[in-house]
Amino acid sequence: MAHSTPTNWGIQFLSTVSSDTDPCVVFSFEQGPDTVQGSGGGAKYIFNVGENTNRAFTQSKMSWNGTRAVFLTGSPRDRVGGLSSLLMSFADGDPKYPMRVIGPPGVNHLLATQRSFVYRKNISVLSTELPFDEFVMERRIPEPIFQDGNLTVYGIPITPIYLDTLSTLTLAQAQEWREMMVAIMFPRSRGVELPATTSNNSKQSQYAKGEAIPAPTSSSSIDTTTLPSTSTSTSSPSSSAARSWDYANKPYVSKFSAHTGPDTRNGGEEEKEEPDEYRRPMLVTGFHKQLPRFSLSETQKALPPSALSLSYLAVGPLTRGKFDARKAEELGVPNGPLRGALTRGETVRFLVDNNGRAVRAQTHGKGKKKKKGANAGIVVDANEGERWVTVRPEDVVASSIPPAAALILDIPTPEYIPSLLDAFREGSAYAQCQQSTQIETQFTLHTIIHLIGDGVLEDPRYRAFMAGFERPHHVISSPSYLPDPVTFTSSAYQQLKLAQLDPEMFRVPKFGLVPRKDATSIGPQIPPSPELPRLPKHTTLLTANTIIPMRPLGPPRKEDWVASADTPHTSQGEEWDRFHPALVRSAPPSPSLMLKTVGTLKTRCRKRFLREKEKERVGKYISVITLGTGSAVPGKYRNVSATVIQIPEWGNILLDCGEGTWGQLCRMFGTASSTHTPTTSSSLPQSPEKQTLGVDVFLRSLKLIYISHLHADHHLGLAKILAMRQALNPPPKDPVYLVGVRGVHLYLREVCDLEGLGIEGVDVDRGKGNGVVTILSPALHWNYSQVYTPQGMWGVGGTEEWLDSKTHITALCRALNLHSFTTVDVRHRTRCYGCIIHSKDGWSVVFSGDTMPSKHLVHAAKNITLLIHEATMSDAQADMAAAKAHSTVGQAIDIGRKMGAENVLLTHFSARQPKMPHRGRGTGDIRPDNDESTPSSFFPLSPKPTPYIATAFDYAHFTLESMWKMQFYMDGIEQSYREMVEEERDTVEERMVEEEWEEIREQEDMKVKEGERESWMMGGYEQEFGMDLGMDLGEEAEAEQMESDREVKQVESYEEDEKTDD
Repeated sequence: MAHSTPTNWGIQFLSTVSSDTDPCVVFSFEQGPDTVQGSGGGAKYIFNVGENTNRAFTQSKMSWNGTRAVFLTGSPRDRVGGLSSLLMSFADGDPKYPMRVIGPPGVNHLLATQRSFVYRKNISVLSTELPFDEFVMERRIPEPIFQDGNLTVYGIPITPIYLDTLSTLTLAQAQEWREMMVAIMFPRSRGVELPATTSNNSKQSQYAKGEAIPAPTSSSSIDTTTLPSTSTSTSSPSSSAARSWDYANKPYVSKFSAHTGPDTRNGGEEEKEEPDEYRRPMLVTGFHKQLPRFSLSETQKALPPSALSLSYLAVGPLTRGKFDARKAEELGVPNGPLRGALTRGETVRFLVDNNGRAVRAQTHGKGKKKKKGANAGIVVDANEGERWVTVRPEDVVASSIPPAAALILDIPTPEYIPSLLDAFREGSAYAQCQQSTQIETQFTLHTIIHLIGDGVLEDPRYRAFMAGFERPHHVISSPSYLPDPVTFTSSAYQQLKLAQLDPEMFRVPKFGLVPRKDATSIGPQIPPSPELPRLPKHTTLLTANTIIPMRPLGPPRKEDWVASADTPHTSQGEEWDRFHPALVRSAPPSPSLMLKTVGTLKTRCRKRFLREKEKERVGKYISVITLGTGSAVPGKYRNVSATVIQIPEWGNILLDCGEGTWGQLCRMFGTASSTHTPTTSSSLPQSPEKQTLGVDVFLRSLKLIYISHLHADHHLGLAKILAMRQALNPPPKDPVYLVGVRGVHLYLREVCDLEGLGIEGVDVDRGKGNGVVTILSPALHWNYSQVYTPQGMWGVGGTEEWLDSKTHITALCRALNLHSFTTVDVRHRTRCYGCIIHSKDGWSVVFSGDTMPSKHLVHAAKNITLLIHEATMSDAQADMAAAKAHSTVGQAIDIGRKMGAENVLLTHFSARQPKMPHRGRGTGDIRPDNDESTPSSFFPLSPKPTPYIATAFDYAHFTLESMWKMQFYMDGIEQSYREMVEEERDTVEERMVEEEWEEIREQEDMKVKEGERESWMMGGYEQEFGMDLGMDLGEEAEAEQMESDREVKQVESYEEDEKTDD
């Protein structure tokens, strides 16, 4: 049923194409669709979720709350890279509605690839694919691919070439297997009841069971002769929306040894999958095996799934005409329910007495004949002779206002243009979009969003196509015509201030404010020519934080909060972008404490530098760049995990690769849009000549990628890195070695079915010499490298042929001039390995991964140059750190001391900590300085010998000989972050965290009460990607309980070792 009061809505642009993000478009409605009784609040529909979409929501003042559906125009990383993290964020928000994911063929495969690290019990995810035959068969009248009370969406398939009509095989069994994987990942989708707190509302219960809810009977008035009328189904035939999985009745499931009864191959005993780390019920045997290879059809092998592009026509709700009370009075319609029924589009019938007053009413009349002339609307019952009045909606309600509509066109290259023109050819279903007479009667096409690649806008065919839409607003997203400003300005502004302290260590992110091509050609001012027609007059570039009103209709404008921040009289606290305006000032702002002490600090550092220079440290030119230093979820100031080690003349190493790492690399090294564009004012220090130029150069020199474990915040950015490396032209000359657990390799191999990543033996021939060479972490174990553990916590997890990777170890070390590269098992809530790097030049680096304090690290590496260790929690959060298998700041430093590390770099800070990680009182942090200079008070002195301590920040650039400088910087850095909070007036949540930590600083020795610890654990604020902290631990599987017992024994053993060491 449509809304009784029409809802205002608009199209918001969360992000645009840049080094950080890709276009994300949000259709935002003030009211939700009336599909759940009593539902309130607004509704959102998101189109495309590239990497960093989650972080873009955090940076802006927009919210994803109320999202009902995610639409994907393709399967490449720039369209889907942020999907899994966003789905987990949706789930952590305890959604009341099912989430629909809609896109081209491959959506189910994409979701199923994430089964090893995504599990959320409290969200229903219902996927819909536009069938492949829609892309290859003759065009027909389309049906909505999605519909609810707000939006009706049609999919427009676009291909890069004309495909011959062929008989498409559906590969039904493989598709249903993928759908079953998704059902296990999101059990609410397949009939698992919600907790007792769930509403008893019948329709809400349907959502809890994953059942399809019939859509409203009308949301638009599109002519059924051109586009079909709205359907009562919410999904296409290929949708998995309403499936409730019955494993026993799926004949193909037995082929994969499901839990359907005894398996005679094992002596009559049932073959079962080992307990899953998320303790998921009803896993089928084969769940963790490689998915069936995905292809569009058995006969269509040449066209990769990533080549399919799905554009959309989105039609908003119908706006009813105004109710005419005067006409209703003339026809005798009484006040009350009858008038309400008329406004809802219902015909009413009522009996009147001799005085013309209604005495009885019906909402529908039968067998009545309408009289002509003056008594129109009055009918007489042929059988009873009673005087009845029938009033139809059109008698008292003005004509409805046609719904507003928008086109979202994704045209990656000029090769897609013929297919687009064919979809809008004369006589086709979508030809009405270019016919003004039909637009006025069916819908108002108000906006066309063009997501186009290089060369498309310059193509005369595309210009002519655009010229056929003169009235709508055209919004263009093209990397050629858009500048490359920094998206995450909060982090960049802080870096800009820290650059005043040490421009070499704290480097300003690279960006560009001038596009590669002259943006003045966007618009009507350029005269037309026979070769290149003029663009429509309402043409603009897609910029972030803008909105196009769709009801009431309006032109593109800035979001209100952005517009108010740009006004001259806006208070400083309301500004949303301080970074770019600061660059045009004579000098960037610096915090007061830094202004007072920066000169003194530099003097002290120069004195210390003269002494340190005489020591001639080994590996002093080795660079360590911390690209992402946060944990679990990205924030305004810290992205998730990624660290680079640069070995001059040999190559680069990447340690972990969270979502958004590609954007961080672009900002660190520069791109074609930023490197060759002036990015700083003359007052800022320029980058040194020795700095590597260009992210492409970095990719060509990337020799090793190490992924510590399978949690999403440590590897979700990897596919993007590999895809960009694969796209290099000319290609790299050397291979890149990828070391990780089996789950990481399995995920990437399955993603290769959708998009080429350059993995040897999958989409690159073995022996080619420049592909991705995969190596298992257990193959490099420091103590057990000769054998693989077959089962249990440290079991490899599979028997695939590609798991045997020990033959590549020698080549890996030779490529980077290493004496050895080994792994060490550490303690986390999933299988996790740290790594130990020993160079032939004498320097060494240990990377902890995610872990609680691990004696294995201490035993495996002694007297190292640098320990990079996670410090997720503050010392005051030791109990919570133990519960989540993480380390505190103090514990990380103690591990470094026991290893005899010369330097310790702390990273992976929790969002629960303040923006500056805090240390408790009483444990030593830095080496005492013997000269007259005074180190920072941030890390107090200790009588025990301790390493030099450095705290990681995004974009920080250290060398192995510069770690000692951080002891002099910490007080100024902390003050800078404090002033940042005051300047930006962060959200209430952030201010509460800061106030909480003010109390902790005053009471550093306080212990966390058990109730508070439990509240933190179950609150979901710090929930790890892929972990469900709300599970009933009393229902653990036996194997998991045994593993937990072993963990307790390890902690006890560690404490005994600690006493012995002391």
